[in-house]
Amino acid sequence: MTSAFHIDNVAIRFGDRAAVDGVSVEIPRGAVTAIVGPNGCGKSTLLRAMARLQQPDDGSIQLEQSDVYGMRGKQFATRVALLPQAPVAPDNLTVVDLVTRGRDPYRRWYDQWSAADERIVEEALRRTEMTEFADRPLESLSGGQRQRAWIALTFAQNTDVLLLDEPTTYLDIAHQLEVLDTVRDMHRERGVTVVMVLHDLSLAARYADNLIAMRDGQIIAAGTVHEVITPAVLRSVFGVECSVINDDVSGRPIVIPRSISRG
Repeated sequence: MTSAFHIDNVAIRFGDRAAVDGVSVEIPRGAVTAIVGPNGCGKSTLLRAMARLQQPDDGSIQLEQSDVYGMRGKQFATRVALLPQAPVAPDNLTVVDLVTRGRDPYRRWYDQWSAADERIVEEALRRTEMTEFADRPLESLSGGQRQRAWIALTFAQNTDVLLLDEPTTYLDIAHQLEVLDTVRDMHRERGVTVVMVLHDLSLAARYADNLIAMRDGQIIAAGTVHEVITPAVLRSVFGVECSVINDDVSGRPIVIPRSISRG
């Protein structure tokens, strides 16, 4: 499998602290990769670096052999979409107004709104099941509906890569599944490379093809969900003793925490 991102010896420091400390990893193209780890381990910082929001102090990040920091802004935005943690929109912005902003990277300031733009926005709303909410203000929606509206924006952006920073934060379990099902459908229908930061290990194992487990700014393990979701890796990453069982339906691992590791 070819790589979407090649991350080579990346270090990001805040003062004397290394939030990301010499990380090297390949992000598979066309797969769903989840980055997991305890709070403050550097997972969101690494994702922000991939999104060109946090330039590394050392190392490099390539998107299919192109240095992401050497690309022009609009060029990058036609290839990579980002759903940041807790995104904020102007007051009274409607869902359709938000989603139309996904077309901005393809349009010059003097370009008129085209029939093709309109079709893409309508398709983004339909694919995320947000058509009936198109004229509703974002603040009137539930948390899950708001996240789906932001995902619709990334759908309209029509990129090959989607980065999501903790897209299920503050959502109840039903809305978490609603959002992640939408991301999974987008991946399956369009072959989009997805990289997302998640806290819930069982959700990461359910929705991801590959996992990257971080601690103290370093990668402890990377590989398939079955290679990473093991008692030994979870002990090293989270300092917790866990049992791991396989779901009878999906065959994916499920994590059962037992106790804090004393070793």
